[in-house]
Amino acid sequence: MDPTKNNSEFYEIKIVQINLQKCISATHLLLQFMYENQIDIALVQEPYLVDNIVALIPINFHVFQSQNRSKSAIIVNPIKLQLMPLNEHINEFSVWCVFKSNNKLIHICSLYIPPDTNPNANPESIIDSTNNAINKLKPTYYLIGSDTNGKSKLW
Repeated sequence: MDPTKNNSEFYEIKIVQINLQKCISATHLLLQFMYENQIDIALVQEPYLVDNIVALIPINFHVFQSQNRSKSAIIVNPIKLQLMPLNEHINEFSVWCVFKSNNKLIHICSLYIPPDTNPNANPESIIDSTNNAINKLKPTYYLIGSDTNGKSKLW
C-alpha cells in the first residue's frame, strides 16, 4: 500500500495514546473507548501480548508492531484510514507509520522508553534511534505518542 496514492480527505483524525501495562482489562477498555469515541488510531505502549503478538484486537483493526518483544504498537481502525508501516524504523521500543490526510503525509510513532531500572534498555539509545528516524524520514508533519517514564524532580 502506498499512502501517497490514498486520496482520502479527512479533516478530523482522532488519536489516543495509552500505556496498557500489559493488561487484558486495559486492552478491553481501550477498544471500548475507541468504538464509543470513534477513535481512528491508538498509540500504545506496553500492549498485552500473546506469543509476542498484540492480543485481543478485533480482526477488522490493523495492528503494527515489532516482530520481537514489542513494547509499543499502533492500532488502527481502518474504516476511514489506511496506514503504511515504516519497517526500517520499527523496533522493540518504537513503531513508525505514515498515512495521507488532506493531501499531506503524516508520520506517527508510538514510542516506549522503559524506566532507568530496566537493564535491557538504554533510554539514550532509544532517543538516538528516534532522532535518527526523524532525520532520515524528514517528515513535515509528525506526531510521537510516548510513555517516557520521565519523573518530575518535584516527585
